[in-house]
Amino acid sequence: MAARLALAIMTDGALAWPGGPLVRIAFQLNFLNFTLPFRLGELGYPVLMRRAYGTPVARSLGVLVLARLYDLATVGAIFLAMAALLGLAGGATGSLGLGTLALLLASFRLRLSSAREQRWR
Repeated sequence: MAARLALAIMTDGALAWPGGPLVRIAFQLNFLNFTLPFRLGELGYPVLMRRAYGTPVARSLGVLVLARLYDLATVGAIFLAMAALLGLAGGATGSLGLGTLALLLASFRLRLSSAREQRWR
């Protein structure tokens, strides 16, 4: 559900629940990701967006890359925060450094989100 909302926000720039066509695209994208090897189903997103909304392929690819960068920043922040909490950095100083890096990564993700939202206003 969160992924569909994120795609809706990045696609139209409005903080609203996704409409029927976007939900259908999300379901089709998940199906393609599960059936095609090496997550090649991701390449179906620009085609599906062009078919449903008439969105240019270049813009859809940009939204797709941005969505995956958000995912990477979120997973990285969670990983670093857990490593800091579990003390996997080899001491208090290392844990503090990892925790700080996790916070910076999370704030980078939030900054990207707010910059994109400001661009759409």
